Amino acid sequence: MQTPLFRLPFELERGSRVLLVGAGGGSDVVCALPVALALRSLGCEVWLASLASVIPLERVEGAEQVLPQLYRVGPHCRVPSPKYCPESFLAEWWLRHFGEERPVWGFTFQGVRQTSEAYRYLVAELKLDTLIVLDAGVDALFWGNEHDYASPEADAIMLLGAYSIKECRRIFGFTNFGTEGFEYEVRHADALQRMSELIRAGALLGACALAPGCSEGKAYLEFCRDSWSRIDEIYQSNMVGALQSAMQGSFGDSPVSYRTQSAKIWVSALTLIYWFFDLDAVAEAKPYLAEVLDSETPLQVLQAIDATRARLGVLPHSDIPI
Repeated sequence: MQTPLFRLPFELERGSRVLLVGAGGGSDVVCALPVALALRSLGCEVWLASLASVIPLERVEGAEQVLPQLYRVGPHCRVPSPKYCPESFLAEWWLRHFGEERPVWGFTFQGVRQTSEAYRYLVAELKLDTLIVLDAGVDALFWGNEHDYASPEADAIMLLGAYSIKECRRIFGFTNFGTEGFEYEVRHADALQRMSELIRAGALLGACALAPGCSEGKAYLEFCRDSWSRIDEIYQSNMVGALQSAMQGSFGDSPVSYRTQSAKIWVSALTLIYWFFDLDAVAEAKPYLAEVLDSETPLQVLQAIDATRARLGVLPHSDIPI
């Protein structure tokens, strides 16, 4: 049997300097880890970043605040109780796995303007040429008038903050398709409609699947086992767990984490696919784009999304006939 590969559907030059950002709060950055590993194997210099919206980073001993909205989190930081800090765990794992002391950057939950400033700092500090924003779900694709739009403001802020950085190549990706229909009533027919609109616009870069036998898949599972053994059960991410469960061949209503006792998750082979699009096209499709580029708070972004929802009308409940 051939060894499976996690082959990214876009090319970057060897030596490219890439920041890979988890779009939503919490553990989206963990689902971005396989992409980071694939880029590293291709000779890219890779850094990880995350929207730290669960545990305030000022509570993490050793985290360095470089801007009011940005922290540098290294492998030797000490995490307070409750034990949950994906940024610290990833930095520690990277040092142990590769022998490289590489920080993970933590964004605080601000508006698009401050988030753009943090991106600009990192572009200059790390001499970046590429930004990749990855969502562990589908809601970053949404306009706001979908049947259920989950939690759109965090993803929108990280996406639109990257959109403003014109001196870098910008790529958007997402994974875990199909998993959010129980918890949020997200209709994946709505997600497929948005994807088809982007394909029509020429924005699709391609897709790849995270097979359990590929080196990136094995490393992902190793990281998840290590980090989950140290965090409080309530902070086990359903999205992280869904990828693990799909890699083990689970199908249907699956107990992917402690939290699925109260929030069900649907897992299938589709969960393993990583989709990639031109980030500008995803950003420019959002009807509220111009209204939020100078936003100061997440509430302003959410209000603009809700105004779009009221203006366009909510899409009807729709299921996929498969």
